[in-house]
Amino acid sequence: MTVRTFLPLALMAGLAAVSAQNTLFNTSTTAPIAPKAVAGPQPIEVLASGPASISLTDGVATYKTNVRVNDPQFFLRCESLRLLLDLKSVKSTNQPPATPSPPSTNTPPLNAMGGRIREAEALGNVVFSNKVDSTQAFADRVVYHATNDAFELTGDVRVLRGEFTSRAPKFLYYRAKGVFESYGESTTTFTPAKTNAPAKKP
Repeated sequence: MTVRTFLPLALMAGLAAVSAQNTLFNTSTTAPIAPKAVAGPQPIEVLASGPASISLTDGVATYKTNVRVNDPQFFLRCESLRLLLDLKSVKSTNQPPATPSPPSTNTPPLNAMGGRIREAEALGNVVFSNKVDSTQAFADRVVYHATNDAFELTGDVRVLRGEFTSRAPKFLYYRAKGVFESYGESTTTFTPAKTNAPAKKP
């Protein structure tokens, strides 16, 4: 390959890398959107670059390597994901129940693969992006508990919301309320977009 051919390719690769970094939370799957008033549970898309397994016996699903979860209300990225599913309402033949319950607008969106997700554990460089209010969070581990519809974030947690950045060893995020609660010693940094400094004299 000649230098003349290599340089344009290198420049194009560099621009593509910069573009990918700048659009991490600005793509169609991560941009803030208002929740749709649709009856019943909405689908969740789970993508993984590595191996994945789903056990219909014990209701455990695992995903490895560059895992992305696209939920109607949030986007999550991690290195590995483990889901505990509630498959009691599904027959062994994977057919729907004979008398399905009517759709409910109060059903949490974490539903997939024929049963509700009871718990989800994301590990390794976890990135959480809330589509509703543009909040972003970074942690080593995130666990979702269906019992209280809350996300538990641990391990060098950073939460970014507008001009505020908060750090703490642990955060609880109550999805329905849109509230983050910190535990342990926490710090919050406010970085105003505009300062209140007096105008400079000409």
